[in-house]
Amino acid sequence: MKVVLLQDIPKIGRKGDVKELADGYARNSLIPQKKVELATQASIQKIETLKSKEEKARIARKDELVACVARFVDEPLTITQTANEDGTLFAAVSGDEFARAISARCNIVIDVDRDLAIHAPIKTTGEHTISLTGMPMSIIVIAK
Repeated sequence: MKVVLLQDIPKIGRKGDVKELADGYARNSLIPQKKVELATQASIQKIETLKSKEEKARIARKDELVACVARFVDEPLTITQTANEDGTLFAAVSGDEFARAISARCNIVIDVDRDLAIHAPIKTTGEHTISLTGMPMSIIVIAK
């Protein structure tokens, strides 16, 4: 039976894929759970339209994040944390703190899991580098 996947299904495919599945598996399990629907011309066209909208939104989001990173080239993001005399922080700087600081400066919502990549825990003061959607960004951590 030919079906269109309405969501990602492990070992089968990703959302929007058209797959050939066993009739019983599709009818008895996946269709009642609303994970797939029969692959008709209308459903395939609906999924293609949805995919193109999602792609446009993804590109717009990427452009928005690139513009945000460009703001930090001249003036790096500064985060203030409590530290001892040696410059060691009492608590590592979390991704949530970076996301809040970046969001406040760029007026966009940052998803910590999807957008930010912290290469190593930041536990000292000084200049560090993180990645915002694969683009390096300089961060300065200073002591209170």
